[in-house]
Amino acid sequence: MHRRVAVAGGRLRSINELNQFSMTSAAKAVFAEVLGFAPTEKHLDEIAATRARTQQYLADLVEGLMFVKTHQALAIDRGHSTINFSVTAGAIYIVRNPLDVAISYAHHLGRSIDGQLEFELRRDVGQRQTSL
Repeated sequence: MHRRVAVAGGRLRSINELNQFSMTSAAKAVFAEVLGFAPTEKHLDEIAATRARTQQYLADLVEGLMFVKTHQALAIDRGHSTINFSVTAGAIYIVRNPLDVAISYAHHLGRSIDGQLEFELRRDVGQRQTSL
């Protein structure tokens, strides 16, 4: 793969430009709109329970198909599916080298690489999420 994706009209765009022609299902503002308040890490149960409604809300914003950029796995999170199948036509999985993920995520969050690795290796991180 050459880090390119074809968009409307067959034009190739850099995969790093996905945010310019897609929506995200994890934006805090979208969850705030659906929940009626700004969620924090204290609201993980509410976020999990609201994810399907949030995806429906995004689907209702446009006519036809849209491209949604997400980091959601096909999984159950706190007893709720992470994917709303009633508004999902399909999926394109872009898989990264796992050795790059910690470094990339550390840069994204503004953490040191060591700090990110310590966070990811904590036993309590994500322990309530299970696969389908």
